[in-house]
Amino acid sequence: MRSFLLTLSLTGLLVVVPALGAQSTDVKQSPELAKIEALSKQINELAASIKSAEWEARIKKLESEVLNLKDSIIRVESLAKADETRRSFYTPPTIAAKPVVPTTVGTLRLINSTEFVGTVTINGKDYTVLPSQTVLIPGMPTGEFRYEARADGFGILQPTVTRTLATAEMFTITLFPR
Repeated sequence: MRSFLLTLSLTGLLVVVPALGAQSTDVKQSPELAKIEALSKQINELAASIKSAEWEARIKKLESEVLNLKDSIIRVESLAKADETRRSFYTPPTIAAKPVVPTTVGTLRLINSTEFVGTVTINGKDYTVLPSQTVLIPGMPTGEFRYEARADGFGILQPTVTRTLATAEMFTITLFPR
């Protein structure tokens, strides 16, 4: 609002001053003209001071924002330093190394020497062996096991029997009619 009034009054003076000067160029300046020129000069000075006051307010606002940013940076840096110096006394649980245990497994080899599909039941689990095929069953636990052998067309070739499998042993079960 102030700058609008200032602009309006300056415009009015610029219109009046040339009109007065056009009336008498030879005549000495009248006291009224001198007053108008003095007022014009004062108005220009006021306009300049208003502009500088606006800039001063902006500068003060910017200075305060810069100070706020500096404070924020200091807080962030202090948090970062706190993380560097922070120590945890937590130690993860120690896992003991397990001793090497010798393998306690063996392998079963199933051989079908017939021309018929055979089935071997070991500890209640059936294994199918095609004609003239050999099947290896690694990783069988050592110790006693029970098995029964059958062949299609012949029935039971070997009734249920209990045997012992030693560590790292390969035990062979052969299917053939008797």
